[in-house]
Amino acid sequence: MDSNFRNGRRQVLLTIGMLIWASAAAMSSATAAVKTIEAKTGPNVWAPAAVTAAVGDVIEWKLGAGTHGVRITNWAAVKDHVEVEMVAGQEPFDATTGQNPNSTNTAGKVLLRLKVKTVPPSPAEITYNCIVHGAGMAGKVTVTANAVPNSTNRIPNVRMKTQDNKDVLFYDDLIKNKVVVINLMYTNCETCEKGTKNLVQLQKALGDHLGRDVFIYSISLDPQTDTPEVLKGYATKYGAKPGWTFLTGKDEDVDAIRQSLGLTMLSQELRAKIGLPERKLNQDADQKLHTGMIAIGNDTFKRWSKTSALSRPDQILQIIERMKPPSQPKK
Repeated sequence: MDSNFRNGRRQVLLTIGMLIWASAAAMSSATAAVKTIEAKTGPNVWAPAAVTAAVGDVIEWKLGAGTHGVRITNWAAVKDHVEVEMVAGQEPFDATTGQNPNSTNTAGKVLLRLKVKTVPPSPAEITYNCIVHGAGMAGKVTVTANAVPNSTNRIPNVRMKTQDNKDVLFYDDLIKNKVVVINLMYTNCETCEKGTKNLVQLQKALGDHLGRDVFIYSISLDPQTDTPEVLKGYATKYGAKPGWTFLTGKDEDVDAIRQSLGLTMLSQELRAKIGLPERKLNQDADQKLHTGMIAIGNDTFKRWSKTSALSRPDQILQIIERMKPPSQPKK
C-alpha cells in the first residue's frame, strides 16, 4: 500500500466520521408520532377507534377515572419489538407481565408508553385490555413499517435471514440511516469470488469503521442453495468481520431488493426501445452479468451510487465521501 493511498484513505475515513455525525444530527431532529388511546368517563366509557402505528411511533395509553391499569395481552410476542418509555407521573409497568401492577385510581394518568422499534410477526399488531369502571375493555394497534418519507426511499422492508440465522427487516434493521455497500452473489459462482475478494480488501481499508460507520451486505441470489449455514461457512472462509453481513431470503424478496437497487439486467422491453437485440435469460448468463456492480448508499440523505464490484477500495471510499450531506447556505 503506497503512501498516496494511505493518505487518501486517512482523509476519506475522516470524512466518513463527519458524515456519520451529520447523519446522527439529522436523525435526532426527527420527531415520532404519538398515538394516544384514552378512555372517557360517562355512560359510553370507551369505544376504542382503530389505531395504526408505524415503526418509530409512540403508543400512549392515557385512561379515564376508575381505570385499573392496562395489560398488553400478546406481550410475549411483541416485547422484543417495542421499547417502554417513561414520563413524569406515569404509572409503573411490569415488563415481565406486560401490565400495570396494583394500579387503583389512575384518572387522567399515563398508564403506558411504548415506542415501536420493529414490526411484530404476523399478525402485526399489539393487543390490549384494561378495566374502566369495572368493565373490561379491549382493543388492538396495527403496526406497519416506517412511513416512506419521500419518493426516493424505495428500499423494500422485507424479512431476511443472516448467516447467523437471525431474522432481520432489510430496510429497518440494515439500511435505515446507515452508510452501506451492497453486492449480490452466489456462493458457488467463480465470478462472484472476485467481487468477494475485493470486498475483503475494502474491509481491510475500512478497519474499525466497518460495522460502526459503514456496513457491507452480501445478498445471495440462490436462497435454495445458500442457506444461513452455507453463508456462515462462506463468510468464515473469507474472514468476514462484524459489520459485513451475508443475507438470504425468499426469491421474490431478493428480487424486489435487486430491482430497487437497480442491480439488474435491462428488461427486454427497454432493450427493444433502445434498439438492442433480445437476450435469452438463464441462470448461467445471470451469474456472469449480475456481478458487475455494487450499490453504495447513504440512507439518511437518500443518496445512492453504483460502481464496479472490482473497484479499488480507495475508489469506493471516494464514492462514500461524495455522499456527504448537502451544504447549507450561509446566513
